[in-house]
Amino acid sequence: MAKYAVIALSKQSIPNVLFLKQFEDDFDNLIIITTQEAEKDFKALDSIKHFINGNNVKINSVQVIADSFHDVYYQLKNQDFDKESTYLINLTGGTKVTSLAIYEHFREYSKASFFYLAIGKNSYYKVSKEEKHSENAIGYRLSVNGYLKAYNINLPNKKTTVLNNMECAERMYGYYNDKYFHDHIPLLLEIRKKFHDKKKLKISYTEIKQRSVKPLSLKDIFEKDKDDVYAFLDRIVNVLNEFEGKEQHITKKWIDYISGGWFEEYIYHHLNQFAITDIKTGFHIKQENLPNEIDIAFTKDNGLYFIECKTSMKDSDDKSIANDTIFKLDALSNLMGIGVKKYLLTLDQETYSTDNVKKRLEQFRIITPDPADLVPEKIDDTLADLFKIKKREN
Repeated sequence: MAKYAVIALSKQSIPNVLFLKQFEDDFDNLIIITTQEAEKDFKALDSIKHFINGNNVKINSVQVIADSFHDVYYQLKNQDFDKESTYLINLTGGTKVTSLAIYEHFREYSKASFFYLAIGKNSYYKVSKEEKHSENAIGYRLSVNGYLKAYNINLPNKKTTVLNNMECAERMYGYYNDKYFHDHIPLLLEIRKKFHDKKKLKISYTEIKQRSVKPLSLKDIFEKDKDDVYAFLDRIVNVLNEFEGKEQHITKKWIDYISGGWFEEYIYHHLNQFAITDIKTGFHIKQENLPNEIDIAFTKDNGLYFIECKTSMKDSDDKSIANDTIFKLDALSNLMGIGVKKYLLTLDQETYSTDNVKKRLEQFRIITPDPADLVPEKIDDTLADLFKIKKREN
């Protein structure tokens, strides 16, 4: 006898994905209740197919009018499904009207079981008047890549690489907060802009030591205060040499690291000590008309967490980029349903403390700890409290 699973598509793909993975050994036929909007606008049917177990599952797609109880009910009735087969039915997807019509149709089937998955609880309920305690834990765990695939977003094939290690990142924390380095952040951001404009730009160790740097793309920086720029570049090179144990050239890779990449790695390495499912840092996703760089994303108990890391929330002209940062984080998270949690971690105490920024963070439900709690002595306790996580057991 055939075994069926039944789901209704919606913008919230995760409940359907978790349902299919939790019961993947218990069905060989899948009935997908879909709509024109679900297939055309957010391509939910394509995303669900990523999670179907192999090629042995037969799919029957039934397109309905989502807000018409009559249409959903009679479209199902006209399918002439075998009433003697087993049916596992997820009532979580679709509109409320669609779910009610699905229930009304299949409740006549003697071997039909109904389920509901609560978003954010990582559990499912068997909907039955006979069972008092019907909550069950979901055993399957989504990776970051899996969560994104549920919304038809693919990560690039290139593996995430971490430039340095926790020790280097923590030493960089000390350098960054050193008064000399901190006072030169505007200059660092200006140099970073130049390296981004000329991605193959390279300044050699010898050029800096001999005060002979003359690339055209850096001309305006050196004309402002040549001695100060040379002294600062010399300081950067000494830091890089210490990290690598040999003479380093200044390249875009290192400027990105010195100007903020180290902070992403600092958070990444500390988070990676905790009991989370999966974590990725410094990757891009392909979405039109939206910023697509993600600093850190991790999954825990089938929830997705986005973290934006900012050493400073000012640009090279000392203008605030806080609103742009908040918008980017909110826009990215909105691509992936209501279960995404958003966090901004920054070392910019001045910008963080302004009433306007705090109101904006609250408005967009972005959680931001006090920068003073991100020092190496406090960071692990801060992360544990912030994300309700514990260190991995050795």
